Amino acid sequence: MSHLSLLGDSDLFPKPAELEPLINQKEELKALLTSREISQFKPCPARRFMVPKNELSFRCATQLSLFDTIILTAIIHQYGEGIESRRPPKEEKIVFSYRYEPQADYWLYDRDYDWTPFWSQCFERSKSHSHALVLESV
Repeated sequence: MSHLSLLGDSDLFPKPAELEPLINQKEELKALLTSREISQFKPCPARRFMVPKNELSFRCATQLSLFDTIILTAIIHQYGEGIESRRPPKEEKIVFSYRYEPQADYWLYDRDYDWTPFWSQCFERSKSHSHALVLESV
């Protein structure tokens, strides 16, 4: 809840309007979530939007229900370290995605590991070739 309160649920959408009332009832929500097994909660319908990708294109973006986002964030917090410990080290530069590294300010991911390393490596590799191909899904 602290992570979602501070950062919202994504970098594409504003903080959900439903978040503030849930924060005010944090203890009741915690009691509900801990009252049964996680498998007993069924996913809620998600919101789907077309969001700008650049000046000429759009992409489909999905926003989970706030309840599902809270559960997913808790799962990430619970199991993120175990998952991260099984991934190749980020120095190998094989996979570029968010890396789990919780911070004291409730941020869950490594702030230094975003799109920049991916684009930097692409640029460096392109220097040894006469052509570079960029593919975008439509």
